[in-house]
Amino acid sequence: QTLADWRTHGGPVSGRHWAEGRSARELARAWIEGDAETQVTALLTSARTFGGLVLDRGIADKETHFDDIRGGPRHHDLLVIGRAPSGTVVIGVEGNADEPFDEPLDAWVMRAEARSERSPAPERLDRLTTAFFSTTLDEDPLLAPLRYQPLSALAGMLADAREQDADRAVLLVHQFETPWTDDDLHRRNAEDLEAFLGRLMPGVEHVDVDSAWIAGPHVVAGDGTWLPAETEVYVAELVTSTRPI
Repeated sequence: QTLADWRTHGGPVSGRHWAEGRSARELARAWIEGDAETQVTALLTSARTFGGLVLDRGIADKETHFDDIRGGPRHHDLLVIGRAPSGTVVIGVEGNADEPFDEPLDAWVMRAEARSERSPAPERLDRLTTAFFSTTLDEDPLLAPLRYQPLSALAGMLADAREQDADRAVLLVHQFETPWTDDDLHRRNAEDLEAFLGRLMPGVEHVDVDSAWIAGPHVVAGDGTWLPAETEVYVAELVTSTRPI
């Protein structure tokens, strides 16, 4: 009901991440006090397949396992479950206020292996890139600059789609431009998101709606165990500015 509720039950572990103008607090404010629900509904219903969409439930900091490899679960900033006449819809929301989408894939693996020679990171990454891109980092070095966070976000969202028996899922980046964020970093993130989208959905164009866009559908094949055998996936971005006019 309040920002305090969100901070208590679904906020970041570290208090420094719950700061004015940064993504965790801004995401909570947009969905608790702002009109994020209305904006997201309008964005999604611009795609005909989401006609009649109603957002029913949101879970802050939702934990999801998307494979059987040891390690902690995936944490969604916000998982939203909705319904339309055509069925259940799962929306994985990633809040961002110019923070990077984790490391590039090659650096992510190298850092994990530096911590432990027995790190499961290479196996996890190979499974993800094989599922989403039909190749691995070793086979296709052009994957190296892609960021890890969109891959894990997509995998977690698909695992939740399986749990909810949803055949459509949306990966939504909710970007916040605040007095504390840097435009150069926003541009970097936009380029990184475009690179991920171009590899996941080659040739698929955006549908622009005010300060937002949506791309899809693209059918993603999973393992049929942790991820659905087949899911219709969309990628979207919504930009919210809290800067003085």
